[in-house]
Amino acid sequence: MMHIQQWFQIPNVFTADDLDRVETHLSGLILENGGVVNDWKGAIKSRLSRNCKAGWLYADDANDWLFQKVIKVITDVNDRTFHFELDHIEPLQYLEYGFGQFYNKHVDNGAESVATRKLTMVIQLSDPKDYVGGRLTIDSMSRTRHAPRERGSVAIFPSHLPHKAHPVWIGKRKALVAWMRGKKPLS
Repeated sequence: MMHIQQWFQIPNVFTADDLDRVETHLSGLILENGGVVNDWKGAIKSRLSRNCKAGWLYADDANDWLFQKVIKVITDVNDRTFHFELDHIEPLQYLEYGFGQFYNKHVDNGAESVATRKLTMVIQLSDPKDYVGGRLTIDSMSRTRHAPRERGSVAIFPSHLPHKAHPVWIGKRKALVAWMRGKKPLS
């Protein structure tokens, strides 16, 4: 079993054709300012913590292939390493970071409503030459702190690891985030 303070980066999980297909699904999404989950007030919009656009992709017949692929990749990593009890995936969150947009350091399972998130997967949709800045850093015991920037690559990490999307200075960074949950929070 791998230590729960480690994370994985996997290059080229999604092909160019896969990503073009994903972009087709995303083209109709309604984007809003990204919110922050806060137990005291529910989901709040906080421009101090997070400044990006976000939309949700729900499982349906047209994108079932995407959800199945995401579940398979996360499950394969989990089965080889963490051995967390996983039982379902949330809708996928699409994120766009334009000029000056960011998401300060946070964890994905810190509030009661998201306490059962076990693993987070970030899928890089943008080509690294399409933007400057915007690095995703993950605090852990791993030697590498920066998530891969190559289009189609993924970072998979336990949802309790602090991570941060640094501001984009030129262009636009696009990513898709998946969360796998279990019945109980990590103890």
